[in-house]
Amino acid sequence: MRSFIDRLVAARIGQTWNFYRDGDGAETRARRVEDYLDARAGAPILLVGEAPGYRGAPISGIPFTSERLLTGHGPAEATATMVHAALADLGLADEVLLWNVVPTHPGTATSNRRPTAGEVRAGREFARHLARGRLVLGVGRLAAEALDAPYIRHPSRGGVAAFRKGLLQFAPGRTHGPPLLRMKTYNAKPGEIQRDWYLVDAEGKTLGRLATQIAERLRGKGKPQYTPHVDTGDFVVVVNAEKVVVTGKKLDEKMYYNHSGYPGGLRERTLREQLERRPTEVLRSAVKGMLPRNRLGRAQLTKLKIYAGADHPHEAQAPTKIEV
Repeated sequence: MRSFIDRLVAARIGQTWNFYRDGDGAETRARRVEDYLDARAGAPILLVGEAPGYRGAPISGIPFTSERLLTGHGPAEATATMVHAALADLGLADEVLLWNVVPTHPGTATSNRRPTAGEVRAGREFARHLARGRLVLGVGRLAAEALDAPYIRHPSRGGVAAFRKGLLQFAPGRTHGPPLLRMKTYNAKPGEIQRDWYLVDAEGKTLGRLATQIAERLRGKGKPQYTPHVDTGDFVVVVNAEKVVVTGKKLDEKMYYNHSGYPGGLRERTLREQLERRPTEVLRSAVKGMLPRNRLGRAQLTKLKIYAGADHPHEAQAPTKIEV
């Protein structure tokens, strides 16, 4: 196994980041994966994914495993949590070796991307080495096709129930698991949710398109653990709200209404006037209309921080700037 680790550390796979060779903690990650492979040397099943996500193996060093699962500290990864929970429930935790077709990370320190065909060809030699004498299962279409292996639906795309069903179908001696276990659906719990902070520059952005994408972040709809009745969203800080743009004649034709509650108390303003007087409320109103009309929607809206100018008081949270 030492020669395998040496080849892995020396590997240069396309434009991916080899976190076993480069970056802080590279030696620790290489040692961890070596210890993991030695511990799973007798595992009869090889479960292979597409490539490591930025919150998983690039930090922990072990495929499908977050630092939180390994040490109890650091970032969590939803896919890793679901995979380990399913394996533990089915009693397969010690019978499965986890790996990725591309063992190094495509993407950046804060994002993922699909590996290229060249990176798949270069990376799968490591998976083929580990596949000798094992039943190989591909998590996702790319992994299944790259290794010509049976396909199991990825838990972040089909949910834990579909992932368990695939394991039960192909894992030896596990084809007749308890029906309730196979049908169990994952629901996020408030204490398990990882909330990130994002920064959005609204200058030159179209109001409606900007509002839809902010609403998705506030609801957490892009997360694998998204649950409609639970607030799984992130915090969003918006700057330069006074510089949003609209199309057509909306500046003068779109109206905002407010009523004092007394006879004759109806007040109205055009979008142009509202942008001059209360620019933050223009975007807040647009986002609010795209959230649920209940307590959940009101709670999600509190995570939206809007500022008319370029400055904001949330430097301590180190929000990640995103383009929308």
